[in-house]
Amino acid sequence: METVETRRMKFGIFMTLQPPSIICYLASIHYILTHRGTRQALHHHGPLVLLFVGLFTVIFDLSMILDFLRTGFVTPRNEGYCIKLKCDTPTARSSHILSTREGPAERRKRLQNLISSLYDDEIAKVLRKNEEDDERVEDTKEYHEGLDELQTARCWIAEYSLSMQRAKEHIEKLKEYVAIPEVYRTANIQGL
Repeated sequence: METVETRRMKFGIFMTLQPPSIICYLASIHYILTHRGTRQALHHHGPLVLLFVGLFTVIFDLSMILDFLRTGFVTPRNEGYCIKLKCDTPTARSSHILSTREGPAERRKRLQNLISSLYDDEIAKVLRKNEEDDERVEDTKEYHEGLDELQTARCWIAEYSLSMQRAKEHIEKLKEYVAIPEVYRTANIQGL
C-alpha cells in the first residue's frame, strides 16, 4: 500500500538518480554521434535508437512519475496527458525488441571475426569433432517407411553421401602424397 512516506522515499530516490542518468544518456549519444567509426558502424544504430528512446522516457515519463510522487495526484487532468501516456508505454516496450535484434551484417561480421581469430589447429580440431559427431550419428540407423518419392530421395542422399566420403578419402590421400618430400616422390616415379 502506498503512503505519503513511501511516495516521498521514491521521490527522493528518483530525484537523485534522474539528473545523472540524463547526463549518461547525453554523453553516450554524443560519443556515438561524434566519433566517425562508431557513427558509421551498423551495429551501433540499434543502441543509438535505444539511447534516444531511453532519454525520452527518462525526461518525460519519469518527470510525470516524479510529479505524481510529489503531489499525490496526476496533473494535468486532461485527455492529452492520458494519450501521451498511452503512446509512451508502447515506445518503451518496443525498445526491448530493438535491443535483441541482430541483422545479417552483424552475424557475418561476428562469424568473420571468430574465424579469423582461430588458428589452423583449432579449426582442424573443430572439423575433427564434427566428423566424430557425424560418425556417431552414422552408427544409429533410423528408417521410416514413406512414399516412393521419399524412398527415391533417400537413395539419392545415400549415393551423394557415399560420394562425399570417397571425396574425403581422396583428399586425405592427396594430403599424404603432398606430405612426402618431392625428392622421394620423384624417386618413386622414376623407380617405377
